[in-house]
This record gives sequence, C-alpha cells and structure tokens, in this order.
Amino acid sequence: MSPGDRRRRAVLVALGLALGGVGWGFVSAWTAPGLYDALLPAGSFARELVGSYVVQPGFAVLAGVYLVLREHPKRFVRLGRPSAEGLAWIALGPLLGAGAGWVGETLLGTSHAGGAPEWEAMLSAPWTIPLVLGVVFGVMAPMEELLYRGVIHGRLREAFGTWPVVLIGAALFGLMHVFLSGGLPSFVTTGLIGLGFGLAYERTDNLVVPIGMHGGIWLTAPL
Repeated sequence: MSPGDRRRRAVLVALGLALGGVGWGFVSAWTAPGLYDALLPAGSFARELVGSYVVQPGFAVLAGVYLVLREHPKRFVRLGRPSAEGLAWIALGPLLGAGAGWVGETLLGTSHAGGAPEWEAMLSAPWTIPLVLGVVFGVMAPMEELLYRGVIHGRLREAFGTWPVVLIGAALFGLMHVFLSGGLPSFVTTGLIGLGFGLAYERTDNLVVPIGMHGGIWLTAPL
C-alpha cells in the first residue's frame, strides 16, 4: 500500500469511528438512563450526577469493539504516571476550556452552554467530592478519551505525523459534538479543545493526560 493510500485509509477509518461514536452516542443516550435507573436510587445525587453523562458509555463500547478486533490493542491505550509536563497540561485543562469558550462566543459570535459545572455541586455539598471526582476522572472522561484520543488518534498515528494527527483528530472531535452537543458552536469550541487534548497526548504519549484535562474542564466549565 502506498503512503497516500495508507493516509486516505487512515482518515476514512478515523472518520468512520468518529461518526460511529455519534451513532453509539445516540444509542447510549437512549439506553443509559434506564440502566442508571436500575442501578441507582431514583432522586439520589449519584443518579443525578451520572444522568449528565449518557453518551460516554456508547463511546466505550465502540472503542472496546475496535480494540478487540485489532492486533496489539495496547498500543492504543498508553497509560502511565504523568510526568511534570503531563501534570502541567492537566492543570491547563480548565484554562483551555475557558479560552475555547471565549473564542467561540466572543470572536465568532457563537455560544455553547451546557449544564452547571461540577464544582458547583461539590461546593454546595462537600460530601459529594469523592463521588464526583470518581465519576468524572475515573469513568466518564476515560470512556470518551479512549475512543477519541486512544483509538481515533492512535489510528491516525499509523499514517501521519504529529500535526496532521492533532488537526484531523480535533476536527473529528468537533464533528462529533456537532451532532451530540449543539451544532456549529460546539464544533468551534470542542474543536479547539480537541487541539489541546491532541497536542498534549502527542507531547506526553500518556492517555492519562487528556483524561485529566477533559475531567478538569467538566469540573470547571459548563460545556
């Protein structure tokens, strides 16, 4: 296979996975509430918390199927203790979210608002802090990052260098949000965030870093 054919195939596969994430996200949004109702008491804080995250289980299912079908799946799941640079990237996550939101709203005249950031719940009820942190950083952010940075980013890595991987991956991340989160404003905001996630992953080669950045944005910004 020629380099050009390899690159075209990588883009098509990555696009298929991104759109597959949209499809599985819709399936998950339809099925996850019933599962949450069966597992958690109605009206509990835990049920309300996970109810904000209904598409992520679908992402995890698709990523899991893809990894089972691939040889050497561990190369798509690069996990380790964050380095000093990795910790710096994680700390910058909330600033990245705020900056991307400012660009989308102020410079482009768009807005992308979601629910209240998770820190408000933690501030009003400190006893919820371990649960919120566990759900955000230990479950939901890993589910989303496993597909969009682990699998899609990793597939693009097989054919491209750093900047094409980061740019294409960011565009596909934004494309997913067009369908699942609110059209063009979401594309602008989450595309910029995806640039930061992808660059951090390329710099650190550690999926824990974009997971931490993603969770940090969810904690602090209503995206």
